[in-house]
Amino acid sequence: MGCKVKEGELRLLAIALEAETPELLSNQQKDSLYQSQALLGSQESIHWPLEFPQVFLRTDGRNGGFNVMIGNPPFLGGLKISGELGSEFLKYIKTAYAPTSGTADLCAYFFRLAFENICHQGYIGMVATNTIAQGDTRETGLAVIVKKGGVIVYVSKYVKWGGDANVEVNLVGIHKQTINISENTVTLLDDNETPYISSLLDDFPEAEPSRLVMNNNLGFIGEVIRGIGFVLSYQEANELIKKSLKNQEILKPYLIGKDLDDDVEQLPSRLVICFEDWPIEKAREYPDLLSIAEQRVKPDRMKLKPITSDYKKYEIDGGNLPGSERICVMQLSH
Repeated sequence: MGCKVKEGELRLLAIALEAETPELLSNQQKDSLYQSQALLGSQESIHWPLEFPQVFLRTDGRNGGFNVMIGNPPFLGGLKISGELGSEFLKYIKTAYAPTSGTADLCAYFFRLAFENICHQGYIGMVATNTIAQGDTRETGLAVIVKKGGVIVYVSKYVKWGGDANVEVNLVGIHKQTINISENTVTLLDDNETPYISSLLDDFPEAEPSRLVMNNNLGFIGEVIRGIGFVLSYQEANELIKKSLKNQEILKPYLIGKDLDDDVEQLPSRLVICFEDWPIEKAREYPDLLSIAEQRVKPDRMKLKPITSDYKKYEIDGGNLPGSERICVMQLSH
């Protein structure tokens, strides 16, 4: 949902709002303004050219935008965006920042936003986690920026974060260039000069890794259970099996990367409740396990916004959504 405004009209709106003279707008321009305000309602938002017209309407030959933008974007994993911020928000950012890839972390979109809001020859300096150079997050963020003329000129990796969180971060500096990188441009990777820094944050020229066809069907991310309450220790699982052998039918091994690293036999250290895609009536045949799901999973599911797919998918017997009859979780590995 939204309203379209021609670029020339947008410039006039920006000038009028900056000068606080909306009465100078035409009736059609006023209608566009009122329509936009009605769509937003009580939501607070920022439209950069309207907020900073003196920056985006500049005429100094460097085109519109800030000279420098510095930020520490919020971190939110790609799989959690719709649950935290809503499915419509996820659709919006994927559309507004196309091309995007898979389940990119939220910080990739902030990198793209900052890059779009700087002028030619401008710079951005951002804080990010290690995922900024990995997988879908790299393909949505840094890889697109490099293709659009961004040159990564500074990277400091695995920096100990000074806040309360016990994490390491990457510091990334990017220059927006309209021509090929000049010989005078200095690029620093972990304080060492290098001729290139790629979107993988290494010292090689930019190139997309090729997919190895021979590895097809050999490795998978597995299923995302979306509820740690489904996971049980072997001790608790054994007690449930002693209580009813029937429970054994839907308790499956739950193998994660830590098990692969810590166990020489690479055996799972926990089990997961797996109701497949059963209707609630069949799940009730396992009352002990269903009770665990209701106590440990349902409360978190019900905290999600009703517009999210996870809310509907994992609602358990008797919530606010009519017709929601299923509860399921799939094991990560057998």
